[in-house]
Amino acid sequence: MVLPDENLGKVQNQGVDFNIDYRRSFKDFRLGINLNGVYAKNKILFWDEAPGTPEWQKSTGKPIDSGLYYEAIGIFKDQAAVDAYPHWAGARPGDIIFKDVNGDNVIDGNDRVRNDKSRTPRFTGGLNVDLGYKDFDLSFLLQGAMGGVFYQTTESGDFANFLKSFYDNRWTEENPDADFPRTYNRSNEYFINQQNTFWLHKTDYIRLKNIELGYTVPSIWSKKIGVEHLRVYINAYNLLTISPDMKDYDPENTSGSGYNYPLNKVINFGVNLTF
Repeated sequence: MVLPDENLGKVQNQGVDFNIDYRRSFKDFRLGINLNGVYAKNKILFWDEAPGTPEWQKSTGKPIDSGLYYEAIGIFKDQAAVDAYPHWAGARPGDIIFKDVNGDNVIDGNDRVRNDKSRTPRFTGGLNVDLGYKDFDLSFLLQGAMGGVFYQTTESGDFANFLKSFYDNRWTEENPDADFPRTYNRSNEYFINQQNTFWLHKTDYIRLKNIELGYTVPSIWSKKIGVEHLRVYINAYNLLTISPDMKDYDPENTSGSGYNYPLNKVINFGVNLTF
C-alpha cells in the first residue's frame, strides 16, 4: 500500500444542545425538572486515502478515530467447523470466527472493516428532578450517553484471572456451543492480538448518579430542643447503572485501557443543624 502524497483533509462537525428547565409549586407540592443534553457527530469528508484501500476500510465518511476490526461472526464449535470456513492460520476449535469480507477464502488484513462509531458517544445528557411535599424533599440525577463504543479485552492467563462472565460462558469440549471463545494466555492468540468486533462493546448507559430523600422537622418542634433548623436525610451515589453491553466495566470511563477501578456505591445518613 502506497502512502498518500499529502497530509490533508476536511472534517464536518455537527450537533445540537438543549437545556429545558421547569419549576412549579401548587399547594403543598413543589416540582423542579431540568433536562439537558448534547448530540454531536463528526465525519471525515475528505482526506488523501492511501491508494488501493478497499472501500470497506476507508475512513472517508466515517467518524474521526473509528477503528478497523475483523468482523466476529461466531465461535468454531469443533474441527469440522474450522475446516469448513476460511480461518486464521493455526485456528482451532473454540477460536473466534473472522468473516471473509472480500470472499477470497483467505483471512488476512484485507478483511478488516471500518467501524461506524468511535469511542466518543454521540449523545450525552442528564435529568435532574427536585420534588417536595410539605416537609419532605426528594431529588435525583439521572445521566447517560449513547452512540459510543469501547474495545474491551483482559490480559488473562499467567498474568491475571479471567472475568467470571468469560469463565461462565467460555468454550470447552463439553460446552462447544458457548458464546465466548476458549481460554487464552495474555495476547498469544490471534483473536486477542488482532482487533475484532467480538471485544467491541456499546457504551450506552443510564446511571442514577445521586438521589437524596430528606425531612425538615417543623420549627415548632426543633425549637423545643434549641435548634433553629433541623433536617435529616439519606442519600446515595452511583446506586444504579443500566448498560446492556458493558457488564464488567464502567461504561462512562472509556478514556483509558478499561482496567480502571470500578465506581463505588456510597450511601450516607446525615443531619443538618442550624442553631
